[in-house]
Amino acid sequence: MGNDPSLAMRLDELTRDYKNSFVSENLDEKTRRDAKNSRNYYTHFDKNSEKKALKGFELSGLTNKLRGLLISALLTKLGIDH
Repeated sequence: MGNDPSLAMRLDELTRDYKNSFVSENLDEKTRRDAKNSRNYYTHFDKNSEKKALKGFELSGLTNKLRGLLISALLTKLGIDH
């Protein structure tokens, strides 16, 4: 488990491998950092990281952006062009 890539590394790889106009416009460095911080808080409930975690409408928006990345990856794997 200690050798697994971090979430930040995985998101960087996914945004590079499945890059299209949606990914370029919606998954910038700040969005990836928000995803990492929110995931860490909601997974571990560490009070120190609570301030960095997105909540409410912002978290919903982040979820939609990540869903778009997932759909981009799926379409690419199915052979559908960017």
